[in-house]
Amino acid sequence: SELTVEWRGWPKGWALTGLLLCQGMHPETQRQLEAKLKEDEYTCAAFCKELPYHVWNTCPLCLCGLLPVLVVCFSAICRLDYATNVTDIGAQIINKMGLSYTVYYTAGCWPQTSLLPPSDLQRLETPVQHCDEARFEIAAGEYDALSGSLLRVRNVTDLHARRIVAVKVTPDWRFVTFIGSLATNDLGNLYAIDAQEEQAKEAVPLLTAVHLKALNAQCQLHSKSVIAAKQAASTADGTLEEDTAAVLTGFRQLQVIIPDVPPLEFGGDFTSLPVPEQGSSLPYRAAFSIVCKQPEQEGAAPVEFSKIAVLDFRIRGMNINHPTQPGRSFAWAESALRLVDTQPNPPRGANDFAKEAVKRFQSQSCPRFVPSKEGSELIYVAEDVAPAKKSPIKSVWNEPTVLPSRLVAQVQLPSSDNRRLGNSEPAIIDDGDGADDSSGKEGSSNSQASEEALIASAAKALTADSQILDIGQDGLPLAPVSGCPEFVSDLYKHSQSLSQTVNDDLFKSPAQKAADLASEAQYRDTFVALSDPSSNSVLDVDAQVLSASLPSSSITGEVMGVRLLYNVQSTQGTGDVQRLMIAGCKPIRAAGRQGHMRMQYALETVMETLKLGFVKNKYTAWLACLTADQRVAIVESPKQEHWINMSMPFPVWTGKANQPIWCPREHQESCFEVWSNPNPNE
Repeated sequence: SELTVEWRGWPKGWALTGLLLCQGMHPETQRQLEAKLKEDEYTCAAFCKELPYHVWNTCPLCLCGLLPVLVVCFSAICRLDYATNVTDIGAQIINKMGLSYTVYYTAGCWPQTSLLPPSDLQRLETPVQHCDEARFEIAAGEYDALSGSLLRVRNVTDLHARRIVAVKVTPDWRFVTFIGSLATNDLGNLYAIDAQEEQAKEAVPLLTAVHLKALNAQCQLHSKSVIAAKQAASTADGTLEEDTAAVLTGFRQLQVIIPDVPPLEFGGDFTSLPVPEQGSSLPYRAAFSIVCKQPEQEGAAPVEFSKIAVLDFRIRGMNINHPTQPGRSFAWAESALRLVDTQPNPPRGANDFAKEAVKRFQSQSCPRFVPSKEGSELIYVAEDVAPAKKSPIKSVWNEPTVLPSRLVAQVQLPSSDNRRLGNSEPAIIDDGDGADDSSGKEGSSNSQASEEALIASAAKALTADSQILDIGQDGLPLAPVSGCPEFVSDLYKHSQSLSQTVNDDLFKSPAQKAADLASEAQYRDTFVALSDPSSNSVLDVDAQVLSASLPSSSITGEVMGVRLLYNVQSTQGTGDVQRLMIAGCKPIRAAGRQGHMRMQYALETVMETLKLGFVKNKYTAWLACLTADQRVAIVESPKQEHWINMSMPFPVWTGKANQPIWCPREHQESCFEVWSNPNPNE
């Protein structure tokens, strides 16, 4: 008999082999397969002639492709930790197999005095581990993806920074960007450094001194409206805020993308990237929030708020040596700064009470680019500058309701004629020159016109309306957001078994496959967020990790598919204080969709094929989170025994109450980032 096959993308010689391997399948499925095999002219003689060539060409590829799966099975069945005492060569092999993670983090110790009073520190069983609280570096640790064992570690920088509060790697895994203060009197800056560097003694500053002065003017310009809102809220208590202008005190909550191309971790690939000029990097776009704060005043709490800034930058001169110091790079940054001024509109269906409360949401933090918009749209956290003292309660909209103090909003960046990069000369910054000549007292005497002129001299001010996302029924819960929302590349039901995957490839019609793709595209812009533990929106639960998706249409405030991923409880954590078991959750990143998360796919496929018990038929997402005891956990299940815990090599993890803190609460959303190996640039 003549057998033919049309398995798309598969050699015809696999046809009969596939038929023989499918013995015992459902009769109807076998009948459909046999019908497929009879559609073409492909004889048994042709199959026998081609079989040796197919075996010779494909078997080595099959074995290499299945190697991660075999390692996973062997390690799980034999309960062996193959990563203990691994050599550097072994670590490289595990890296290339995609069975390890690289964690970039802010290596340093934050003071514990704000968490434990001296009397409590004296009562601890062992003294606090010595750690220099004025020296921070960027470190990269490589961990086995199955056990969390440390394979190798390196210091990316040797800057002796006073503080580093955020670290982000560019999507092409070429540069590490971070927010840090390099000197005692330094407000901080954004810096970039080659991701493959080791013990680098200098980094490229991305903001010029003129940029810093414009950002300080932005703080002063918006102080008046923020102070007025706080004064209106505090009048009933008989206390009024001082009208001293706020000044720039720092930066936080950094994100970096490659604009105008599909995101690499959300379906894009390296072929879609533009080719940079020789000695130059690709163009990048960073979003971050600036922190504005009044000078300390006796008897009054200083006003503090945040504003959003967007920076387009490109690294130049990477192929030029320093003229006076051979061997030293002469790289500098071209950059263009934009400042986003926005006032959010109330959620749809809000009553008059809520509409009035939204006027106080004049602080914006946690900017995150919407993946499908390729850099032209953001979500952010709108913050009430004078939050009500009463906790949020469940209520229908037609009743007076206290709005949560931090809500997710969405804004589209207006088109700008300032998108072309400037500053063709090296951006050399004198530490501390950002705002020293603009104290709060002097800023209060400047006119609004002079502040606007100073901003216009170094940045482009963008004014846009934004929309708070729906809350309540069919929306996000009526609870404040903790930390920052983060977009995830996958929100899926568990991976299919091998037989299910093959069956879908064979017998799903083009219309069914198109429908599946359309369904996936509908939930492309999906983010996860952690509800604040101070809310009482859910009884007996301290916090919840939720997911929601944005529609592809224009901004309306609508959210789709709001789902609960995990309930989170508090526990006694580092510093002997109550902390959430997981916080600061973010996706595991990878440089490109090709081979993306191969270990994750292999592990889930094996678990589903072998019908292991802890795979659940529900939506989930693999997240990297900070634990209460200062470790990074890969979380795919609400059960703690299924987490992969990774201890940072510095400071040394002890698991005790006096464990040094390398990632404090206020920076937990940006002090680490987890990448799935391998790195295509190595």
